[in-house]
Amino acid sequence: ALLEKHHALCAFEFMCARDVGILEGLSSAQYYQFRSSVSKIILATDMKRHGEYFEQLQEFATRRAQDPAVEMDKQLAMELMVKCADIS
Repeated sequence: ALLEKHHALCAFEFMCARDVGILEGLSSAQYYQFRSSVSKIILATDMKRHGEYFEQLQEFATRRAQDPAVEMDKQLAMELMVKCADIS
């Protein structure tokens, strides 16, 4: 996960740069929530955790088959989208 951690660090260095200021309007709580979410999304691209994500997706598919109203956790959905984009 060394490369993924480096990507997360670079992303936040860029977003926090004075001339960029993407995150300026966030409160401390919002910033830390956003940072945690983005870090998890980036770390999802680590292939060491591929099996874990595959199992979570299978579990969701099983629950969804039993109850079509079941929704996927938004964080997991974002992680899976980036993971799929990274694999292709």
